[in-house]
Amino acid sequence: MKKKLMAILLAVALVGMYSFGSIASVFADDATTTTISLDKTAETVYMGKTLDLTATVTGGTTSDATWVSSNENVATVKADDSDSTKATVTAEKISGTSTITVTSGSATATCVVTVKSNAGDEGKTVNCKYYVHSTTDASKITFGTTGSTGQSASNYTEGVEGTITLPSSWSKIDSNENRFYTADASGTSLDRTDILTGVPSIFDSITGIQSVFDQSVKKMNKTVEVTGTSVTWYVIKKHNDGYHVDGYVTANDLIYALNYDKNTSEEVSNMPSNTGAAYKTTETATLDSTNTPVREGYTFKGWALSRNSTTNVTSVKFDKEPITVYAIWEQKYSAKYDWVTNAPTTGVTLPTDSSYYDTGDAIKNIDKTYTKGYTISDANGIWTFSGWDEGTLAGKVKTYTGSWTFKEYPAVAVTSTYNVIANYYTSTDGGEYVQDNSSVVNLKDATVATVGSTISVTPEDAWATYNGNTYGLDESKSTLTKTAVRDPLTNTLTLSYYRSVSSDNGNSDNNNADNNNNGGGSSSDNPSNNNSDGNGSGSGSSTGTAVNTTTDSSVPDTGDNSELVLWSVLGLTSIALGGVVIALRRKEAE
Repeated sequence: MKKKLMAILLAVALVGMYSFGSIASVFADDATTTTISLDKTAETVYMGKTLDLTATVTGGTTSDATWVSSNENVATVKADDSDSTKATVTAEKISGTSTITVTSGSATATCVVTVKSNAGDEGKTVNCKYYVHSTTDASKITFGTTGSTGQSASNYTEGVEGTITLPSSWSKIDSNENRFYTADASGTSLDRTDILTGVPSIFDSITGIQSVFDQSVKKMNKTVEVTGTSVTWYVIKKHNDGYHVDGYVTANDLIYALNYDKNTSEEVSNMPSNTGAAYKTTETATLDSTNTPVREGYTFKGWALSRNSTTNVTSVKFDKEPITVYAIWEQKYSAKYDWVTNAPTTGVTLPTDSSYYDTGDAIKNIDKTYTKGYTISDANGIWTFSGWDEGTLAGKVKTYTGSWTFKEYPAVAVTSTYNVIANYYTSTDGGEYVQDNSSVVNLKDATVATVGSTISVTPEDAWATYNGNTYGLDESKSTLTKTAVRDPLTNTLTLSYYRSVSSDNGNSDNNNADNNNNGGGSSSDNPSNNNSDGNGSGSGSSTGTAVNTTTDSSVPDTGDNSELVLWSVLGLTSIALGGVVIALRRKEAE
């Protein structure tokens, strides 16, 4: 029993001691005070810059520190993600002061941050550009803001160079990552002579203001008619390219152009004229219907609001920009002609059809030249036209294809008889060569003409004398040889001789050239006799036989005209003597 009572008393004592110790510890904690301090208490920061702050907590139990800014328009603060006793302050784009407070438990500490703009520029006179917006209603300009109705981004002039004296403080309008805007704190206008110290004088009169808008037509892509009497300057802006001063002036509704686009790089006639600046905002324009554009091979189907659209519009309504309408084209049907692969390469021309056909029209074969059975010859044979097919339509082009058959000429003998035509040209006293075929040109020797070989045909020596003159052959103009051709149609070789006084360039045994003249008589060259008796006028013409070239020894071949005269005189004398003998015998008989 005593043992149980002792155990109970001992347990109660232990519980009491534990409770007393806990209470004692509570009182002991309350006896220690928590404090917090910052490494900086007052700093100046320029717009867009940052400031790092560090808090130190002492005494008591440390808890997470919290940070707050008294004016986030001037400066913002953000605690470090891993250590709440550290924070970064960012100076915004409005000058002023903000108190940064850090709290841990019940302890706090502060730092006063002063934000300034444009370090070094405050109060200075700097270069800038003055821009003027046009508006139809001045009440739509909301001072101290941007992007308001009435000041379209494209609805302002080119900048005019001037100067401005910067104020010492700014009030915020708007900001983004790339630039910020500043304006006078009054929020109505910059009607302060201490700021607008260098406004360009061109803005002093309505005429000058209008001229600035006129010079800015290309930039604005529109024309503005100024109706206000002066410019109200209302904002200073700091851009990446420097300072801007913006103002506004009232004007008539913006005037826009209506443009007609032919919608092709090809030539188009009868296009309507572009209007230039002629239409105001909300005005409706009826599209030109009197001028119908003309493009070869296409039908004009109307006007569309975009280049690839086929939706026809007849009128357009203007809002805040020029309007361009685009021609709608529909390709017409056409026909063309082609040969099959096996067709003549010379002497034929593909037909053409310059007509165009609308949907539903019959596309007919209009060719009348190449009908079935039409023939054409070349050096190798005869082509016969077989006819046109029914035509194949691909897209909007119908193609008619013609076919041919070919028959080669029959083979001819390796050696052949050729018609030889001789032409010659005479030059006297160094004058021009004149074709002169009044003298007979005879062939002296017939030469075997093998197809594809070179043939040379020589005239009689008599060609070298004419009208008492002695001539020489001008080899620089004469062609002395000719190739025997495989020509079963004519078998003709033409020889041309150029002779001139006082020239001894010729070789009377090898005179051959190209000049085609088919006039004159023809005499056959006996293949058993190498001296032709050809007689002719005009161009001398003989037939040279390329089969037999043996020489007949019964006929003298002197090659000299003087011996021919001698033989003629002897013959006539013999005839005369015979007549005298006969007359004497008759007289004796009587």
